[in-house]
Amino acid sequence: MLFVAAWMLIGLAHKCQADVIIISTLNNKTFTAVGDLPALFGPPIPLTGFKGYAQYVMPPDACTKLHPPPKLKNITGPWIGIVKRYNCAFVEKVLNAQIAGYDAVIVHNVGSNSIQPMGSDNQSLSEKVSIPSVFIGQEDAFMIIENFLYDKGYILEITDDLPFNLQNYLVPFAITIGICFIVMLTFM
Repeated sequence: MLFVAAWMLIGLAHKCQADVIIISTLNNKTFTAVGDLPALFGPPIPLTGFKGYAQYVMPPDACTKLHPPPKLKNITGPWIGIVKRYNCAFVEKVLNAQIAGYDAVIVHNVGSNSIQPMGSDNQSLSEKVSIPSVFIGQEDAFMIIENFLYDKGYILEITDDLPFNLQNYLVPFAITIGICFIVMLTFM
């Protein structure tokens, strides 16, 4: 029973809300955080987070072959592609960005600030995705695109913001179940 409960909590961790944190490269100061939802396909966001330079992809909807991220002497490291929603499936957008050389993808909503989980009906395409991706609202995306791309001196960090620390709940739960089991065995 305990194993089943722990397995269910771990399974929920991939579907929890996350954050995109904006960090200045000049003074390593955190600027702001933007709420997002991770995709239901591809790898989960690493527990340590994912840092990279943000670039608005061309073409913006990422439904066709993309221009690769810039190759600059003074900037090396992972690239995060920012992609516009609609015109093709989420998994196609992420795969096109992956093929172009991006290390993570942020898909933004169009005409709405609501966020939703990105899913895929195509299992074979989903299995090809090897980079993490998240979904954010339109206003947050415009704020990032206008003010916080790599050429303005910022990096983005995508974090897996769990709503609670599993250890804080799982250990006391396991102890309580263990004590109840011992007491039950004693009376039997």
